[in-house]
Amino acid sequence: MNKPKHQRQSRGIGFPTLPLSEAARMLTNIGTYGFEHSAQTLASLMGHKTTNSSSFRQRVAAFRDWGLLTGRGDRLTMTDTARMIAMPTNPDARQKAMQASFLHCDIFSRLHEEIAKGRNIDRDGLKGQAVNRFLVSPQRADKFVDSFIESALAAGMARHDDQGQLVLLELSSESVDDEAVELEQATGEPSPETTLPPTSTARQADTVLKTPVINQSWPAGDGEIALIFRMGTLPAASFKEIGEIVSQIEKLAASLNATDPDEGIES
Repeated sequence: MNKPKHQRQSRGIGFPTLPLSEAARMLTNIGTYGFEHSAQTLASLMGHKTTNSSSFRQRVAAFRDWGLLTGRGDRLTMTDTARMIAMPTNPDARQKAMQASFLHCDIFSRLHEEIAKGRNIDRDGLKGQAVNRFLVSPQRADKFVDSFIESALAAGMARHDDQGQLVLLELSSESVDDEAVELEQATGEPSPETTLPPTSTARQADTVLKTPVINQSWPAGDGEIALIFRMGTLPAASFKEIGEIVSQIEKLAASLNATDPDEGIES
């Protein structure tokens, strides 16, 4: 008598297990050492000893889901949105980039769009939506909800009310999507959606002038190489050129340290 075949368990649809808040924190550290890295260097900056670990691969996959990392093989590059999160020209620009990153994740963006705004959201209801509407594996539903909630809060797409209940928020008129961020990156001029109120702009400019827009350093021999920009604002379109400068500094620092570039960069 033939034994019944076991039905293969569905893994369910994928989603970023690394919340956007945690990805943003990592970007701040990674961006300090440049915008393009080898896979091994990126793993080290994320706290991994090897690129073969499943946790590192999951993090890279999440960065791609968030629209924060591009490239294949051994060279991985931070996207313009990632650079704006890591080195924002002002706090509002960073928040808009966070929202653009959240919206880049299709499954989270669609879930946020379909749920009623301004009402208390039940966790079990989110799990039901994840499993029944978006085909997330039931075994991973809790992980999905955790990542969705943390990411929505970090992007300003949700908040907790006075009773600690989760409430999803409508996108404000100043919120942006990926196209608006790309337009600002390409032209160096804010799109209409990203224009800040004059009072807010003046207040932020005053704050930025007191501290460097960019202040990075690399160990080099018995000293260091420093890259400092002191100015009121830094056009978003300049990040591409800055990334090229940073790459050259990394090479110079590596040669001065007389070590492999991956070993010459420490987190």
